[in-house]
Amino acid sequence: MKKGKRRWWLIALIVVVVIAAVVTAGVFVFGRGKSDGVHYLTSTAATGTIAETVQADFTLANSSGTSGSTVSSGASGVVTNLAFAAGKAPTTLAHLVSLSGTPLYAFVSSSPLYETLSTGLSSGDQVTNVEVLQRALTSTGYYSGSIDGVFGTTTQTALEDWQAARGLSETGEVTTAQFVWVPKGAVIESWNVTIGGNVRNGGALATIEFPRDLIAQAPVPQADISSLKVGQKAVLTIDGVTSDPFSATITSIANQPSSSSSTGSSSSSSSTVDYTVDLVPHGLPSLAKSGMTGSLTVTIASRSNVLLVPTSAVSGSSSASFVRVMTNGTPTYRQVTTGMTTSSLTQITSGLTAGEVVVTGTYTNSATTNSGTSTTGGFSGLGGFSGGGSFRRSTSGGGAFFGGGSASSSSTVKQ
Repeated sequence: MKKGKRRWWLIALIVVVVIAAVVTAGVFVFGRGKSDGVHYLTSTAATGTIAETVQADFTLANSSGTSGSTVSSGASGVVTNLAFAAGKAPTTLAHLVSLSGTPLYAFVSSSPLYETLSTGLSSGDQVTNVEVLQRALTSTGYYSGSIDGVFGTTTQTALEDWQAARGLSETGEVTTAQFVWVPKGAVIESWNVTIGGNVRNGGALATIEFPRDLIAQAPVPQADISSLKVGQKAVLTIDGVTSDPFSATITSIANQPSSSSSTGSSSSSSSTVDYTVDLVPHGLPSLAKSGMTGSLTVTIASRSNVLLVPTSAVSGSSSASFVRVMTNGTPTYRQVTTGMTTSSLTQITSGLTAGEVVVTGTYTNSATTNSGTSTTGGFSGLGGFSGGGSFRRSTSGGGAFFGGGSASSSSTVKQ
């Protein structure tokens, strides 16, 4: 009797051990299968703006200007007064210097002052210079007539009043002996004369220069240079001053390369050639100085209110493109037609609607094997076009401003 009971206990123990083994194996198998499940990275298709852009780094530099030119006296005498400080730009009717006690005044114009301005001028002669005189007399409060370039009695009377206020002979004329022509935009860099020195008629009074405005210079690779044209606008940001962007206009594109470089071995090397692009900035930040660096973006094409997905969601080729659409938690391949493409975004023209969720990549938590190397947390993106039609730019291209608050997300589905 005792022997029979021991046999039943032994059988029961064996059954328990077997059940435990089966349960453990099941947990291991099913648990492993679950951990090996594929996780899908997704994004929601939404309308927005896509842009093709060219980006480059730039350096601020002084534009080329002329210096070393001189302004000359139309009179002779001993310098008795230097009335205008060097380093400044004179204005018309400003007192520059006195020779033997007689003051000489500046006449700032884009047109040389080569003859006397008076009522004796022929109709239509020296119009630019007469307009300069009329504006100067207006700004000093002596003239209230029309700025028409005609030296009439109103202009003559205003000039006489200006002369009288300075104790000059009221001739009503602007002569080359008492007015020194200074080119428009020039600065008196330095005086060529000193008090007590002699000046002859036609002798140099001062050296002038033209301020050199800052320009932006950017080296652009040959792959992008054909997309740029003189007159195109760019948005620039100085390094460290991202909160104060400004615009600029392309003014010139070099015909000769500024630099070239090669990469790779001698058997499989590739070269890159850069061309210098000059841009004139508008609204430079007050801290801008020559030598400062930054980045610029030129938008060469853009499309608004179009359906967009991340480029990583698109596979296939330009002639047969596909996306994987999540349907009830399962990805399904669907053929689509694409439009403009950048490295980050792709326009979908048909085959997909706003709000549908597409797969942008996958990953697993378990160990995977890649080229014989064991890794953890493997990730696989879908990639862009494998054939012709992908858009090539030196940078990431344009961005999109999604409507409806679209954002990338991650979902987990057991495969």
